[in-house]
Amino acid sequence: MRRKNDSRIKKALTALPGEEYLRGKPIRLHSDNGSEFVNAVIRYFLDRLNIIFDRGPPYAPNARARIERFFETFELWLHEVPGTTMSTPEKGEYYDSEGDAAFTEASINRHVEYWIENIYHQRKHRALNMPPAIAWGRAMKNRLPPEKFTAEDLDTLCRVVQKAKISAAGRVHFLCLSWYGPSLQEIRSKLKRGQSAICYYNPLDLGEIWIAHPDNPRNPERAYATHPEYQNGLTLTEHELLHKQYLAQGREFDDSKADVALLLLRQRMAKEYDESRQLSKNSQSSTKTKPKNSERDNHSDIVERIQNLGKDDDIPNFDVEKL
Repeated sequence: MRRKNDSRIKKALTALPGEEYLRGKPIRLHSDNGSEFVNAVIRYFLDRLNIIFDRGPPYAPNARARIERFFETFELWLHEVPGTTMSTPEKGEYYDSEGDAAFTEASINRHVEYWIENIYHQRKHRALNMPPAIAWGRAMKNRLPPEKFTAEDLDTLCRVVQKAKISAAGRVHFLCLSWYGPSLQEIRSKLKRGQSAICYYNPLDLGEIWIAHPDNPRNPERAYATHPEYQNGLTLTEHELLHKQYLAQGREFDDSKADVALLLLRQRMAKEYDESRQLSKNSQSSTKTKPKNSERDNHSDIVERIQNLGKDDDIPNFDVEKL
């Protein structure tokens, strides 16, 4: 929802050929207190464009009677479309929303835009006594076109300044995101010890940023998202919300089971180590003891044969190995 609101505001402010008198920068923007409106991105965006932003008191629909009347008209049309659940699944009775669903969010957005431009704006409005498109055309007849911006100007106006280091790999990290670019290594080589680069990013799109040396801030170089499948088109508000959910999910788990398993593994390894060392000591002890006994037996045999000299006619022969 927040991204849709951001994109709708940008669309209303973007200059397009042939639509000079359609849409444009408003003086004041009024909304309810929903989180899709009350967030840092919307406030920053409207503040940079010098648009007054106010909100009605909560639970007071009469403070925004016109827009509430518009929503009533919109819902009457929407509930005539096949597949509606009439605001709640209970009112939809036996409608299988999962099995019978036929519209995507993107297709519904296209249908709603067509309904607003070609049906609601072209039908006679009871308070205006004419279609809204005719009333707008007459009001703008003797006035200058509404103020608009090019897409590049809007992007520049909405940039936020952030200081960050450039890593040895030529990447910039902040907001738990990272970007890379072909010119970042050159900028890094010119930075002094402990000096940070100047980063410009658009909170409405974190897919790319601009990096500049502090001595040359007016000539930034473009850097691209290292994870474009996530960052392209991502708003700062959406990223913060997703990051909070990610951290909350991580807090649901702990390492207690793994820590116990690691302790048991270390105990088994220590036991096997002690057993192996003991076997090695026993083997070495038996090896050292055996030669001594053999040598003692050999000596006794030689003494006995010397004592028996002369008793037999044969001259005793001694093995060389035994000598």
